[in-house]
Amino acid sequence: MKIYDSTYSTIEPPKIDVTATKVFLATNIQEVEREVEDTIEHCYQYTLTEYDKDEYFALLSQNQQDIEALQEELQAAKILLGVE
Repeated sequence: MKIYDSTYSTIEPPKIDVTATKVFLATNIQEVEREVEDTIEHCYQYTLTEYDKDEYFALLSQNQQDIEALQEELQAAKILLGVE
């Protein structure tokens, strides 16, 4: 994983961009104005995170497992509290 802070673009970036080998996530997208060569330019500033495709899929899999474990814990807590 590589993180590129303060990335700029003149067009709004997609939140997720998948290529043949990489996955790019754009977060914290903000419209800003900045000075470039004595002119004010309207652009987007964001954090870009780059993953290898396999790394990203492993992260998604781990997140899904974490969610399932939390759901099981919540169900057990509801039973103990008599809410369900």
